[in-house]
Amino acid sequence: MLSHYFEELEKIHEKEEQIDQLTKEVNNALNCLKQKEDQLKEENSNKEKLKVEINDLKTTLAEREKEIKQLQAEKKILTTRLKNYQKISKLIQEKEQQLEKRKKEYISGMGLNIFKRAGKRKEVEDKLDTFINAIGELIRRPGSDFAASERKKAEDYLRNKPGYPKLIELQKVQKELTELEMQLDGLQDENELKNQINLICSKETESNRNISIQKNKKKRICSKYRHSRYTSYRNSTNRFRNVV
Repeated sequence: MLSHYFEELEKIHEKEEQIDQLTKEVNNALNCLKQKEDQLKEENSNKEKLKVEINDLKTTLAEREKEIKQLQAEKKILTTRLKNYQKISKLIQEKEQQLEKRKKEYISGMGLNIFKRAGKRKEVEDKLDTFINAIGELIRRPGSDFAASERKKAEDYLRNKPGYPKLIELQKVQKELTELEMQLDGLQDENELKNQINLICSKETESNRNISIQKNKKKRICSKYRHSRYTSYRNSTNRFRNVV
């Protein structure tokens, strides 16, 4: 009778040991499960943060690239304007030299007799300058009564002088010169253009530098994300091995 009782107690003891062992395994499994759930939450949170950072960087990069394209377009316009400025300035210089040459030829073509009286040459030169300047003013301001009056008086004075037909050549050169000057008026000062181009170049360089920084930052974030995923996988594998 007692032996049977002890046998039953032994069986109960064995069952309790089995229950304790299974309970430990269950608790370990529950702890492992909780760790994995916490890890998953953390990974998801980190993943969302990294996604936001990456999207912000993409937006910043797109803005910088757009800014660079705009700066390049502005630089191209200013560079073209500067080239036109330099080209027109050179043409103006050539026309001014041509005009002076024509004036000298016109005065020389009048002969020496007209300059016998003192101050006569200066008077002719002044009238010639008045005529030429009035031509330019009428091209700039076609409705100028004063310029029209000055031109008529100077032309009437020169009409009866030798070489009058050559005034047509002078008028043509002055017209071309004035038109070039008007083109130049529409452009900015050469130094100002150069300064603006230099400013745009410095902005373009700064934007390129910022893009490089943002790209490197993006690489680091992506690398950090990949590394965190690998570390998480490795840790979970080790924990699984320890449980087993």
